[in-house]
Amino acid sequence: MIRHALAAALLAAASSSCSRLPTAGGLPTNGSTEFRHVAVIDVATGAVLPDRTVLVSGNRIVSIASGEQASAAGTVIDGRGKFLMPGMWDMHMHVATLPDSTTSLNARARSTYFPRLLAAGVTGIRDMGSWLDSIVELRREVRTGATLGPRMVVAGSLLDGKSPWSPPTPHAWIVETPAQAKFAVDSLARAGVDFIKVHDLLARDVFFAAVAAARTHGLPLVGHMRPNVPVTEAVAAGQRGIEHVAIELAAGCTSNDTGRANAFYGAWIKGGWPAYVRETRQLWADREPARCAAMFAGLRDAGVGFTPTLVLRMQDSSLMSVAERSELTPSAANQCAGTLNDWGALADSLRQASYETAFDIVRAAHAAGVRILAGTDGPMGCLAPGRSLQRELVALTRAGLSPLEAIQSATIEPARFMGFADSLGTVEAHKVADLVLLDANPLLSLSALVRPAGVMANGRWLSREELEKRVRGSSEPHSTTLQLSNTTPRNHR
Repeated sequence: MIRHALAAALLAAASSSCSRLPTAGGLPTNGSTEFRHVAVIDVATGAVLPDRTVLVSGNRIVSIASGEQASAAGTVIDGRGKFLMPGMWDMHMHVATLPDSTTSLNARARSTYFPRLLAAGVTGIRDMGSWLDSIVELRREVRTGATLGPRMVVAGSLLDGKSPWSPPTPHAWIVETPAQAKFAVDSLARAGVDFIKVHDLLARDVFFAAVAAARTHGLPLVGHMRPNVPVTEAVAAGQRGIEHVAIELAAGCTSNDTGRANAFYGAWIKGGWPAYVRETRQLWADREPARCAAMFAGLRDAGVGFTPTLVLRMQDSSLMSVAERSELTPSAANQCAGTLNDWGALADSLRQASYETAFDIVRAAHAAGVRILAGTDGPMGCLAPGRSLQRELVALTRAGLSPLEAIQSATIEPARFMGFADSLGTVEAHKVADLVLLDANPLLSLSALVRPAGVMANGRWLSREELEKRVRGSSEPHSTTLQLSNTTPRNHR
């Protein structure tokens, strides 16, 4: 706690308040760029606009016109047979979390994570908890153009209570009283974070104190659900984002939701991950349709953003693509081996039950009109930056979203949720040029997203060759194999 307080105090003087538009993706190139004869995807409606000329000057889209237009663009890109869509957001990442020095954390993000994200068409990330000093410095570097990377909105240190079964998360700020919660939020606000992230283990009164403090600073509060605060009560208090397919969502569909959720935590501590899967499945089987409908309607009406992170549940070696495995760095591969062992400890029936329950909950939320946001929880476990978001979009279609709706969950819906829809989220004149050029129509198959023909980040054009060169030049080489070790399954979600 002392470390975080000192960091916040030091950063307060150096950090300016966040502008309406989140961190830029690097300085734009000089002059202008023109995409000719390209099909533009309108992600708001699903329409495909053929044979368009899209002119970009600096970091803004100047115009979109039919056919070829005469211009003096410095760079001309032949878009025949190609499709142009907005850059994507990964709405749940932790890019500076490992307990290393600040230098090594930031070096890994600059040279390893950021190139992979851009190469997959990810031009924006919401960092849901990292070392405060590291993530604020990374955001500053990208904002000023010192580092080429995706736009960033950041929470800094997440707020949590003491764990009864494991040491605290390294990037968590442990708060046990309402006064500590207010001090933490005040400090994070002075450090210039974009929002406040809360975790599972906050006491009730501490959670409500954090919500109140965030409100005084005009900071959105998002995060995990807690067994001691029903979903509807947390949303009524001001929580605006829900992360992961949490058991509390299943509990919220039953009578005595807090009692059942608290009982689950006791079972989880004793029984680990298998108990988590069994209890969640049982709670969902016991759901009461009317209560469930009312809970999800409340989330919809409050404008809550729900980030399921389905790929976090689906860390099974058989579900990972060859490309995704090849892009794990050695450090990520080591962590992935432990994660796969955790899943390997589950019977096949339990793994399948976990997938099915997660899909069912997302399907119910989506059918009720809850805003779905695409996020991965990467680069933890087996979640390769960029590739895992592409896999998340496919998983969302298995949970009932159409390909268009899955793409919306990574483009226009994040922009709307964060209040940036006037500048981001669609390909329109006067908006920021965060763009992805594809060889095929992603509305017909999401596989078109796997290997973009090029990406424009804040007006800076990166061809496929340049993107792949940056990935190959990463400071950590790729890992093509995963060695499973005999590890003990860990409790986590």
